Amino acid sequence: MLLCGLPIPAGLRDKAAKWLEKMTEETNAPLREEDKYPEISLDEQQLVSMGLDNLKKMADDWDLEYPEDVTAEQLAAILLQQSVTPF
Repeated sequence: MLLCGLPIPAGLRDKAAKWLEKMTEETNAPLREEDKYPEISLDEQQLVSMGLDNLKKMADDWDLEYPEDVTAEQLAAILLQQSVTPF
């Protein structure tokens, strides 16, 4: 539950986070609220390499509007303008 980001009681969350930090290497993502999430950055070419269909799905998931005849490069530029915050 902790690794998936599901809500669990704070006391149990802290104990589970400490145990995971000591006993496993399952994740490099921070497990405690006071830790910051690592920055993730993509450039336009990385997005374009995903392909137009995947970019359209991402844009649709984010409720973004784009022209019907959009190219992968244009859609990548639209996606790069969006602000993304960690959950």
